[in-house]
Order: sequence, then structure tokens, then C-alpha cells
Amino acid sequence: MRWLLSAWIAGGIVLGSVLGCEKAPVPTPQASNVSKQTPVSQPAPPPTQSAGPILSEESTPKKPVVAQAALRPAAARNGSKVELVIEARIAPGWHIYAADGPTGSGIPTSLKWKLPDGVEAAGEWQYPKTARGAQEQAENYEGTLRFRRPLRITERAKPGPLEIYGELTYQACDAFRCRPPESLALSARGEVVVAP
Repeated sequence: MRWLLSAWIAGGIVLGSVLGCEKAPVPTPQASNVSKQTPVSQPAPPPTQSAGPILSEESTPKKPVVAQAALRPAAARNGSKVELVIEARIAPGWHIYAADGPTGSGIPTSLKWKLPDGVEAAGEWQYPKTARGAQEQAENYEGTLRFRRPLRITERAKPGPLEIYGELTYQACDAFRCRPPESLALSARGEVVVAP
């Protein structure tokens, strides 16, 4: 019976460490071996993956949509790919209409960007998932979302600061009314670096 209790306690320690739970101190030699294990490092995300938040501003009922743009990674060499990411936050109870789906009587969301010399599109826009509108046959965006477009830094791009300008146009609606369409001017900054 004592060996069964010891096995049960050791199993709890292993399960607790896997789940990230706090371990209860158990005076057994097995417990000291667990603490000497080296942590397994997680692989770094690929350079074009959009990790981490971009937006620092919160949306409100008076300003139901806020957005910000970024280049990921921010520094790139000639010939490499980057990703233009536009993060938008929509206030609770509000929505904007889909860029690529049915919008009913609403105005679809659109993205217009002017790429500088030495930067070209390397693919189409990737739009966030939509939700079905409650009162009409329309696809909506709600909450925090990201629009992404892959870009390529060509050989013509000169080393130094890089800035891309554009705008996000949308129509924000809540359960009672729709505001007139609005456009947010956005920019994304980066740098073209020289290969070592």
C-alpha cells in the first residue's frame, strides 16, 4: 500500500510540472531530480510571423475603430520578404463589414497602400475571419483582428529607413445605427539593412 501512495505522489509531481502547477514539497529523492532538468527551449517564430501586439490604443463607443500598421520583421535585407500587418480593434457591440464577403447595405472594408520604390507585393491580402451579421445577410469583423500582406524587398531598395503609407476605410455600426464611412491614415516603418 505504501508503494502505491509513493507512486501516486510522484505521478502528481510530474503531472503538476507538465501542467505548470505548483508542486507540493515531497521528501523523496525523485523530487530533486525533477528540479535539475534543463528547460526545453521553444523555437523562435519565423521572421514573417506576426507575433506580439501592435496596437496600444483602446477602442471606445466614441471611437469604435482604432488601427495601427507594422512591418514584420522591421529590418530586412534586399531580396527578403516582410509582412505588412494592420491590427484593428473594434469596440464591444460594434462591427465593420468584411473586405471580401457579402456586406448587405454596408460599405465593405478596404485597404489601400502605396508601396515605395524597391518594395513590391509578394501575395494578396489575407483577411481575418468574419462573423455573420444578426439582422442582414452580411459578413462582419468584430473584436481585435489583423489584415496581412506579404511584401518583398527588391534589389532596388536602398539601405536605410523604409516607410509605407496607406489607409483603412470602413463603416462602423452597432445594433442601432451605422456611422458614415471613415478612413484611417496609417504608416508602417522599417529598415533595409545591408547584408553582412
